[in-house]
Amino acid sequence: MSGYKTDASARSTATANLLAAAPRLAVTPGNRALMEASDDAFDAVVAALIARAHALGATHPVPPAALDRARREGWIALPSTPLAGLDPTRPAASPPE
Repeated sequence: MSGYKTDASARSTATANLLAAAPRLAVTPGNRALMEASDDAFDAVVAALIARAHALGATHPVPPAALDRARREGWIALPSTPLAGLDPTRPAASPPE
């Protein structure tokens, strides 16, 4: 099986695609090279983008039927907006009260 986890060429393509989809993301050439060389570095950037989307209130909510399980096991939130919409100057959403 081949994918970005084991194939440097696939990781390079995934990095290029990710950076094209998130034009406001400032990545130095050295960090881009690290993302291309390490699936862990690539995954860290993806996780940071998801965290930013969640902070902006721009992730899909946990479906009601999965709330109990999500509370026990955690939930990976997926962005509900294109990555280009993750404006770094936009204030984070207020937490629910």
